[in-house]
Amino acid sequence: MTPSSAAALNTDADLIQYQRDLVRTQNCFPMGRALKIAIGPSDNWRPAEKDPYVAKYGRLLELRGASLPIAQQAGQMLVMAPLIAGDRVGLPDIPDPDWAPPAWTEEEVTGKVARDRRKDQPAMLTQRLTDRCEMVGGQPAVMEGTDFLIFQPVLSVTFQPELNKQMQPEVWIAEFRPVAGRHCALLVDHKTGESFFFGGVFEIKRPSGE
Repeated sequence: MTPSSAAALNTDADLIQYQRDLVRTQNCFPMGRALKIAIGPSDNWRPAEKDPYVAKYGRLLELRGASLPIAQQAGQMLVMAPLIAGDRVGLPDIPDPDWAPPAWTEEEVTGKVARDRRKDQPAMLTQRLTDRCEMVGGQPAVMEGTDFLIFQPVLSVTFQPELNKQMQPEVWIAEFRPVAGRHCALLVDHKTGESFFFGGVFEIKRPSGE
């Protein structure tokens, strides 16, 4: 299937297969590595459990330490690798945004007692996909007939672009907007980590705002 045939796709399954073919054949243009994916509010979204990170920053998928290679073709953003953190499907652990190190004791300040390094290591949180995906009847929503969790609307993807390795890498943002009333959704297979950006269009903004 050629890039020009994307406009002729009729079903969601067609578009998923089309993107799979582009990823498999590498028939696309590398963009860089996704660092953060911002998801907007939704009537079908409520965190399954209390999540301090979501409470402070909103519906954000933080990919630090597990950045995703992304590419583009025919106006679509492609995810070139599964969403894997360590040895599991999902997101990497992140520092608790509400954590603060314990105060130094007088003995630590004067050097009488060496300060335990673990005191200054932030508590880590598990980012749960089920706290960020759409919910139906109190359960994580999946795309019918698949294992894809649904995250929508995608607002933006912060990414580190492909640049000369000798240059200081910049961070750019791809901002999404809906097409014909359809917002972009992120689909993540909760069993394999295979992922797709589905619908909408995006515009890349450089640090200068261009």
